[in-house]
Amino acid sequence: MRPRFRWIALIIVALLLLARTPFAIKVRRYQSHADRGFAALKDEDYDLAISEFTQAINVGPRMANAYDGRGYAWLSKHNYAAAITDFNEAIRFDPKCAETYDNRGIAHFNAGEPEAAVDDFTEAIRLGHIEWKSWASRGRALDKLRKYRGNQRLLSSDSARAARK
Repeated sequence: MRPRFRWIALIIVALLLLARTPFAIKVRRYQSHADRGFAALKDEDYDLAISEFTQAINVGPRMANAYDGRGYAWLSKHNYAAAITDFNEAIRFDPKCAETYDNRGIAHFNAGEPEAAVDDFTEAIRLGHIEWKSWASRGRALDKLRKYRGNQRLLSSDSARAARK
């Protein structure tokens, strides 16, 4: 056997052995659950998506995309607190993912937290999320925040007037 073919044969045997290691099996299990989770998101089956992403997280607890996917499923089900929790974990493991900041901003906005939403949309834009959605969402959150602060000023001036009487 030629030396060149011998090396190729050794590499093939090594790859076959590596494919059976516990780590490789764990990676395949994680990927299988994550793939099913993303397919469920596409089909708008959010309960199945949450279940699959939860199983993926149980196999690979430091994988940001499973937290992001499950957060998006919670967001779609209008469970903003659970969505924010998952987006926080996704950001902890991948702080450079602009789309996760955008998704968390949507969750904060819908949860009635415009200031946190503005911060997240701003970070998404800073990280390069150039979709018009981030800019428009930040504008809506700023508008809501201005109205909120304006109403607070009105309420505090009304309270001050009432205290003087």
